[in-house]
Amino acid sequence: EPYGAKAYDNSEALINDPEVDAVVLPPFATLSVG
Repeated sequence: EPYGAKAYDNSEALINDPEVDAVVLPPFATLSVG
């Protein structure tokens, strides 16, 4: 899974994950996860 992706309840949980904060994601990637 790219970026060691995990299942998130919503985009806010993804944004607040400290592990994700260290990874620079393109804007469309975070939108598609949410």
